Amino acid sequence: GQGCYCMVNNILNRFAEELESNYRYLLVDNEAGMEHLSRRTSGKVDMLLMVTDYALRGLRAVGRINEMLGDLKLEVANKGLIVNRAPETLSQVFLDEVEAIGVPIVASIPDDNNLLAFDMERRSLMELPDDSPAVKAIEVIVNVIGEINVIMGTIASAVEEQTASTNEISKSISETAGTANSVSRNVQEAALRAE
Repeated sequence: GQGCYCMVNNILNRFAEELESNYRYLLVDNEAGMEHLSRRTSGKVDMLLMVTDYALRGLRAVGRINEMLGDLKLEVANKGLIVNRAPETLSQVFLDEVEAIGVPIVASIPDDNNLLAFDMERRSLMELPDDSPAVKAIEVIVNVIGEINVIMGTIASAVEEQTASTNEISKSISETAGTANSVSRNVQEAALRAE
């Protein structure tokens, strides 16, 4: 509808922050477009998956979103592209455009006749058979997300260890500086007594 969405965005932002502290994953699925990002309802993003259909127009929209991320100063750890309704082999023109945008393809969801049939029958996509090409593609996406999560966890652990080591070094330096100051005072006092 019309009007300002400031209050709604603030509520969404507050609840997102609260949820992300209680859950390992917080998935935000928003409508196509850049409004959600430009309203900054997500300040820190571990993984931004942008979905496009198999068309250059969709890729160009992904390119604009990718460029906009820098202007918005959003923290995005990882970016990936999912190509929806993809043919078995992506054309070189399409792949060149992907390369120019600089967002890697993490998965493709093939054109699956089951999706259209289930939609026309008003059936839930959760009822899709396990051998459906779309279901298999979603399994690949889940695995990629899992792999990235493991890598991010490893990096976070390494940063945590490095921070602990840095703190220990800082503590040692402070203690050494304190000892050096004490020795310096003792030497000065001894020098004054010697005079």
